[in-house]
Amino acid sequence: MGRIIGIDYGTKRIGLAIGEMVTQIAMPWKILPGRDDPAVDAEIVYKLLMAEGEKAELFVVGLPKNMDGTEGPQAEICRKFGEHLSAVSGIEVVYQDERLSSFTAERKFGLTLRERMKDRRNKPAKKKKPIDAVAAAVILESYLQGLGR
Repeated sequence: MGRIIGIDYGTKRIGLAIGEMVTQIAMPWKILPGRDDPAVDAEIVYKLLMAEGEKAELFVVGLPKNMDGTEGPQAEICRKFGEHLSAVSGIEVVYQDERLSSFTAERKFGLTLRERMKDRRNKPAKKKKPIDAVAAAVILESYLQGLGR
């Protein structure tokens, strides 16, 4: 198995990461604006991959869970996105628990709590750090590490 695409799906922003099964390394790739429509967003992601010549063999979509492990409304939206992505691409989609992935991504940038809170008050367009793509890489790394167990 070759290329794997990690996705941190949000209705406002979609973080993408690329990884390889052999090396088990995930790299942040792109951040796309979300359209607040899982079907449209899935088509956009797939068209981008085709345009960039990326041949994905698997999609790993982050699944937001509550700290107690239950799934909330955002998890349902992510599942709809994954279903549409699989339908449009013909490629398998798996889901990876993404609890604390954004927090881990922010820590990789060395952001302090004050900076994290300031960034969250800003509008997404003004956000300068590619946290969403790093979060996608964190999700993908978690998946790849789980395969090695």
